[in-house]
Amino acid sequence: MKVIYSLSRKLNQTTEQINSLAFQNARERLITSLEQMAKEHGVPTERGLAIEVPLTHQDIASIINVSRPTVTNLLLQLRHEGTLEIINHRIVLSCKDQAAS
Repeated sequence: MKVIYSLSRKLNQTTEQINSLAFQNARERLITSLEQMAKEHGVPTERGLAIEVPLTHQDIASIINVSRPTVTNLLLQLRHEGTLEIINHRIVLSCKDQAAS
């Protein structure tokens, strides 16, 4: 049963990723990916959920299938909007966005 559960979970994740690549723009894919990483690897802080996986802009670009400069620009936009912060080289999704999710 554990193997079936694990395979089922992996299939669901892959399906979500394919849907994201097919139907979302770069900004939406970035936000969706960050939210998923925060859900799986996030640590609550007073400022929001800190993603404890060290990620470079190139790592994120590879995950969401865009160029590194696009990721840099999108992260800058999201920082200016208050959606996220970069603290000690970690991405922190703001509390207000987590309350809305």
